[in-house]
Amino acid sequence: MLAGTVTDWSRESWQVAHDVVYATALHGDPCAPNPAHITLDDATINSLVPAARLQVERGGLRLAKLLDRAFG
Repeated sequence: MLAGTVTDWSRESWQVAHDVVYATALHGDPCAPNPAHITLDDATINSLVPAARLQVERGGLRLAKLLDRAFG
């Protein structure tokens, strides 16, 4: 989780957004044209919570790593 560079982390975040969030919001096709308005029901939102939590966890750990390196 802490391995890699900031660029690697950015690419990983993009991949999660592409594969999980956009695919879910666009009903399985992350490359579909973006509709003007997307509505997500509670079940769909709840299904995305684990991915969001994981990204927050990764971000916190990675920020801690960078701060330790800068101020450690």
